[in-house]
Amino acid sequence: MRLNGKPIDASKTYKVAGWAPVAEGVQGEPIWDVMETYLKSEKVIKPRQLSMPTLKNMAGKPGVI
Repeated sequence: MRLNGKPIDASKTYKVAGWAPVAEGVQGEPIWDVMETYLKSEKVIKPRQLSMPTLKNMAGKPGVI
């Protein structure tokens, strides 16, 4: 797994985002309300280039890909 082209470091802590909380007592607006506010504020939403994973060393292994 990589972040900005560099391998993820197992000894580091990274912040991530998701659509639902995973801890008890989380406060704040639900993500759908945050997204509604954002989308209403934007005139145009441009498509983003997807970051597709690459499987290495899989050539010649039928049924895997």
